[in-house]
Order: sequence, then structure tokens, then C-alpha cells
Amino acid sequence: MYGAAASQDLLKSGDLHYGDIICMDRYNCRVINDTMGPKARRAIDLMVFTRAEEKAIGVRHLKVYRLEIK
Repeated sequence: MYGAAASQDLLKSGDLHYGDIICMDRYNCRVINDTMGPKARRAIDLMVFTRAEEKAIGVRHLKVYRLEIK
């Protein structure tokens, strides 16, 4: 499963935690395992492996769902 980074404000507010699994429309589920720089606000950064993947995703405003595992 790929990783993702959450902005520091999302982690501090408790909306997301390290290890949470998030899903977005049209993209695989990701695990929050990193944090972004202090300037980012209410953002998630997806890990990709190639420049082509980065260009294909670009900047998007998507609905994010956090999976709750019981």
C-alpha cells in the first residue's frame, strides 16, 4: 500500500493520525506515514514513484475518506 503525507494542522487537530488509511475517488487507498511542511494547510500529499505519475495527478481537490477499522 502506498504512503501519504498529511499537513501538520490535520494531525494536530486529530482529524488524521499516523497509520490512518485514507481513500480518495479515482486513487488507491493510502496510509498516512509522513507530515508535510509547516506552510501546508488542510492538505494531503500522495507518494508517487515517477514524474509521469506526478504530472498525471497534479493538484486536485478531492473528497477524502478515512477508513475506520474496528
